[in-house]
Amino acid sequence: KIDLWGFDACMMAQVAVMYELKDFAKVGVGSGYNEPGEGWPYEKIMSNLHREPEMDERDLARTIVHEYIYSYNDRKDDPEDYPMVTQAAFDLTKMDELASILDEFSEELASRGPLGSLDYLLQIYQARKNCNSYDMANVFIYDLTGYPLYDVIDFTKYLEQYILSAFPKNSLILDLCEKVRKTVYDENNPDESFMFYSEADQWHPDANGLSMYFPNKEEDALSLTQLPTNYLLSYEETSY
Repeated sequence: KIDLWGFDACMMAQVAVMYELKDFAKVGVGSGYNEPGEGWPYEKIMSNLHREPEMDERDLARTIVHEYIYSYNDRKDDPEDYPMVTQAAFDLTKMDELASILDEFSEELASRGPLGSLDYLLQIYQARKNCNSYDMANVFIYDLTGYPLYDVIDFTKYLEQYILSAFPKNSLILDLCEKVRKTVYDENNPDESFMFYSEADQWHPDANGLSMYFPNKEEDALSLTQLPTNYLLSYEETSY
């Protein structure tokens, strides 16, 4: 396997993208948001590697994440600071475990529920509307640039909140929300988590680093309440 696969590219820290790498690389590094045009600060990253050539792929991944975020938040023009930056490092050997839990989670949400109807529809909608979006221009419910990518951890936090309010006795969904979060990133054991290191700019504390593709419509039809984000058929070509 490749030791470290890094994307100096926009919006690559997606579940579907990292899933593609799981059989080919040990560690993946990617950005949740669009990356500024100047990309990674290679001189600073490689200088660290030159000083510590014995560092492993996980240490190098942490270096990439930290130097990238710092370079756009250091109040210097090398490059200019930028208000929307995230970068995260992922242990791809744990991808299958995360995918299995996400399957369980999504299948339960897509089920008809204990009351024989789409019980969770409103709660899913509210969580999607309010959680952190990696859209370039997201205003309330409007995904203005059409990138329907949402923070996995933040989505489960909002969903848990809305489910608890509507179905306080539904421990199954609540437990699954927590299980997804802890598998992505366990605060008590970060080195053993799928996302073992992540940083974000100071203006986006809810941008944890891992996104999921979550469009709201299948057809290009305007709505009175929200702009459509269309389902891209290219996602059907991904293994995930």
